[in-house]
Amino acid sequence: MAEDEKKENALNKILYIGADDSFFHNIRDKFKHIYSSIDVDFEKLVSDDPKVLQSFILTIVEYKPKIVLIDFSKNEKAMLHVARIWSRQNNYIKTPMIGLCDYKQSKSVIIRAIMTTLPSIHVKSTEFESIVHTIALLAYPGKVQDHGFATAELNDQIHSYRPAMLSLINENFIRIESNVLMNAKQVLRLNNYWERNKITRSNLVMCVDQSQENIYYNYKFTQVLQMAHADPVEQTDNMTKADFDERQARRQQIVEESRYKLKKWLVDNAGNSRPKFMKAYVIDKTLCFYDNKPLTDSYDFVFRVQPFIANAKKEITNIKPHLIIYSIESVDKETLEANADIAHTFNDTRMLQHLVKTVKEVCTERPPIIVVFNAGEHDSAHMQKVLNYNSILAVKEEMTVELSIKMGEMLKTKIAPTLPQPKKFDVYIDKGTDLSYAEIESDITLIACSENDVFFNSEEPLEIGAVLRISLPVPMYLTVVEMPEYA
Repeated sequence: MAEDEKKENALNKILYIGADDSFFHNIRDKFKHIYSSIDVDFEKLVSDDPKVLQSFILTIVEYKPKIVLIDFSKNEKAMLHVARIWSRQNNYIKTPMIGLCDYKQSKSVIIRAIMTTLPSIHVKSTEFESIVHTIALLAYPGKVQDHGFATAELNDQIHSYRPAMLSLINENFIRIESNVLMNAKQVLRLNNYWERNKITRSNLVMCVDQSQENIYYNYKFTQVLQMAHADPVEQTDNMTKADFDERQARRQQIVEESRYKLKKWLVDNAGNSRPKFMKAYVIDKTLCFYDNKPLTDSYDFVFRVQPFIANAKKEITNIKPHLIIYSIESVDKETLEANADIAHTFNDTRMLQHLVKTVKEVCTERPPIIVVFNAGEHDSAHMQKVLNYNSILAVKEEMTVELSIKMGEMLKTKIAPTLPQPKKFDVYIDKGTDLSYAEIESDITLIACSENDVFFNSEEPLEIGAVLRISLPVPMYLTVVEMPEYA
């Protein structure tokens, strides 16, 4: 074995976050048996404390493992929170995370796991080959072995369904976040809670708006979809005008019934709507918000914490923050030159200038307050003048979570009258409920299938890591991965 390969294998680590000792030992032994040529170290992290579980984010950043297995069968709420954080985290090295559920858990847990946007979710069982295969596909794509199962050739066009996060519903519209690019006035099918429970009578919707602003979850787009409430009447060659008019009248009756039932549901559930409108964007290399602190989604406003800025325009556009907290670090010229390829990951004055420039371009209507910690001798007046940005506050001390929260609460109180107010019959959907799960329907053509993988063609582009659900040949979720060499 070459020295470079030995060095690479010595650094291989697979992390398991969970309390299932039996599963940990079994998956470790099975992987090492099937992939004996890979010198990999398995390590288990376990805790019952949500604060400690959140702090495992720092451990992942430090270890830079090949892959992380996170087990939702215990401490479900905190584990799902950790998965959501990791899914949207900026990192030097991309580390995939696989979610694990227990077969005794409800379907709702599996759905919430899928909504974290992890690339793969497995239900644990006494068979470990499929999880081993997924680990190999995501962490070692160049070393994937043929799983050995028989593969059947097919040529079947079927429906597939892309998961989406539903965040708001009112009398006429549904708002979702998704990774599916839509066109203006595009008509599509959206599986959702209200149609499944016969509150509305159709899953037909039309896209009336698409944006990359004010995105709360790990998706590319936010979309507003107008509900049809009933499918249109399709006129056939042998249909008389009287038949058509009768069916149109019946459709209108269905629409009115659907609107009535939905309005009643909206009135009955208005008290469950607790949206968070104020958003804070924190850039802090130490990620102290995750270091044995309360879960970041437990505050009265939204926190998005990143160790560095990967794409300033994208991140500011997506979040549209009211408050930006920037923990500045001192970096000398030699360090920058030696790390030119990752210079953007240093939170120095150079990146602060880039951040302010981007904010002025993107946030023209409502410039956010920018708080710069660890500012040293530079006071607020100096920074405002140098950066040509009035809404900036310099703090010479190092950033603390407590002070950041206090500043956020003070700002929230100050700007409360200017924050959006829910309109009548607007119901915001909590991410932890089944109501937040929706599916966008599209067609694919199955061309081959085995126990471990499915091969298909899609007219719509699908990125690596995309997840979709199918019902045939059996109900399952699929993750799009690179084509293995054995295929």
